[in-house]
Amino acid sequence: MEFIKNRSIFLVLFLCVAGVLGAMYYEGVATERWGEMRSETLESFKAAVEEALPMTVDAWKANVDEDVIGIENEDVRRVAGAYGSLARRYRGSYENPDIHINITCGFSRNVGAHTPDVCFVGSGNEQLDSVEKLSVGYIVELPDPNDPEKMIPEDRIATFNTAVFRGWDQNGNSYDQRVFWGWKDAEEGWQAPRFPRMKWQPNEPICKMYVSLLETKDGDTMKVAEEFLKVFLPKVDPLLNGKYHGLKSALYADGNAEGESTSGEPLTSDGGADAVMGEAEDEVLTNAPVLEDGEDDSSLELGIPDGTLEPEKDAKQEKQEEEDEFTL
Repeated sequence: MEFIKNRSIFLVLFLCVAGVLGAMYYEGVATERWGEMRSETLESFKAAVEEALPMTVDAWKANVDEDVIGIENEDVRRVAGAYGSLARRYRGSYENPDIHINITCGFSRNVGAHTPDVCFVGSGNEQLDSVEKLSVGYIVELPDPNDPEKMIPEDRIATFNTAVFRGWDQNGNSYDQRVFWGWKDAEEGWQAPRFPRMKWQPNEPICKMYVSLLETKDGDTMKVAEEFLKVFLPKVDPLLNGKYHGLKSALYADGNAEGESTSGEPLTSDGGADAVMGEAEDEVLTNAPVLEDGEDDSSLELGIPDGTLEPEKDAKQEKQEEEDEFTL
């Protein structure tokens, strides 16, 4: 009996130690304590987000020189879990206000944790209303699994959370912005679950997107955002399918809708976008920084924290800032 009793004690101790070690290992992997995890899908998300998003969305046009790719501050990047990110302004017209997007890709455990209703308020902004939902219906063309050269249409409904936040610029002037946010994995469209970290596995790669525009007295920001997203999402979804692997491998979202290159050769794509690389690719390549031999490209990385959107500067202010920078 004494022998059996001793064996039982050792068994309990063994199970306790194994449980503690297992928990430590899981925590270390989940928090990347022993180095960053790698995922082919996440690598694809990063390449698509930072290289291939459309420069033109109907009446809105972006300037690659204004893009902010990546987050320079390593501590901020780690907290945000941002493996890849892009902040971009799409300039509108008199009838169409400028729209800012911020897309971040990473693992669900990180990317699903930071939302505007928490982070914006925590950084000093004021939430002016309760969180609502916006649903946007659209059609996206995806490669036929049985015939990759054939595209088949798919009806999708994207859902985003939205709320209005009040912030203050450096001069103390207030401004209100409506922000939409949602998440996407490699298989489905954009969703806005109440608990995103429960929707996806902790180590599952996903993308998070903010769409922001300034509130005006006469403007209907919900309607404007819906019009923008109806055109934007069909171009973006085929790129964020986990199969995009570089600028040359996908059909760029701005260009020839016939699926041919400028030389007349047909193009194929892992990403399955519905248009080809055209002027947008040329613009990206033309404006890309040129590195000297041996120069580290990490100096080109810029970053801004989520939720930083200030009223647009007029031409006089921008010109003055350019002159000051030149003087320095």
